[in-house]
Amino acid sequence: MKIIAGNKYLKKRENQIFFDLIPLDDILKLSKTPFMIFLENKIRDNIRSFSDTMTSVFPNFQDLFRISSGVDWVRTAASYDLSSD
Repeated sequence: MKIIAGNKYLKKRENQIFFDLIPLDDILKLSKTPFMIFLENKIRDNIRSFSDTMTSVFPNFQDLFRISSGVDWVRTAASYDLSSD
């Protein structure tokens, strides 16, 4: 798969575009426009980068973040296994 515009989460294979390995055609079949796409792997990478940066400066730092998709949750990044991605 070829990376598009330097974005490792946006790829092209043959004539098909993928967002985080999900074909754009599948997204368009399930969604009406306009819509917004959140890339799970990009979010995980951002959380990991933020956490690594903050803990390098503040050793006791504990990051909290909010996920909202109809139901609101508050969790610590430590509750997610970010190392396996």
